[in-house]
Amino acid sequence: GGDTSVAVGDGGDMTAQVGEDSVAVDQGSDAKVPDSWPDDIPKPEGSPTLASDAKVDGLPSWTVSFADAGQAEFDAYVAALKAAGGESLQSFDQDGVQGAMFRFGDRFVTVQLSDTAGLAVVIGNDTT
Repeated sequence: GGDTSVAVGDGGDMTAQVGEDSVAVDQGSDAKVPDSWPDDIPKPEGSPTLASDAKVDGLPSWTVSFADAGQAEFDAYVAALKAAGGESLQSFDQDGVQGAMFRFGDRFVTVQLSDTAGLAVVIGNDTT
């Protein structure tokens, strides 16, 4: 129910719009953390291999992945979230996957480190 458009750029970058909902994906060696990243949540250091920002049902979300990141990057980002005032909700370490979840107001930040996939950071809202 609505107009749909999809644009694919060099390197597989993509933007899709379906009515009021949208997603923009930036991937490859020149990917960057989205400019729309919330100011109150620290940006991860380094160059992501995949980054996206989306708006679904009026609620924004962001994702960045770093294929070459490891324990040092995970620890540094978790420390940055704590220093920025994030409320630590949970953490886990099981079967080669570590994770932590923080709350910043009505947003949740999930950080995950996998032995096989690297570091991923996802920001969503209390309903996403």
